[in-house]
Amino acid sequence: MVDLYAQGMTMRQVGVEVGCSAGYVHRMLKAAGVDRRPRGTPKGAQTGPRKDEVTYGQYHQRVRVLRGTPSECSVCGATNDQRYEWANLTGNYDDPDDFSRMCVPCHRTYDAARRKARTDET
Repeated sequence: MVDLYAQGMTMRQVGVEVGCSAGYVHRMLKAAGVDRRPRGTPKGAQTGPRKDEVTYGQYHQRVRVLRGTPSECSVCGATNDQRYEWANLTGNYDDPDDFSRMCVPCHRTYDAARRKARTDET
């Protein structure tokens, strides 16, 4: 457990790996004298070896944790009270820098153009 946690897995991920609860992992790490990660480590920013289990929403959550919540659109420049999202630019979801801030209308337009370009290639 200590090795998995030291590699960057969360307590929940360690628990899934070894077949126990996150609470049990926490108690065992505490008994072993392992310090928890500092509170400055943002939730969702941990990286572990099990990338194959990362969901689409978790990629976006990671970008929000690392880069903040967008409040302007990099396409149209809007800064009003609408909703802003992180839009993936090339399909490389592993790279948090491969996302751009967009308002919802610009994000939908961008994604539709990417889908159309993919279907035109075939």
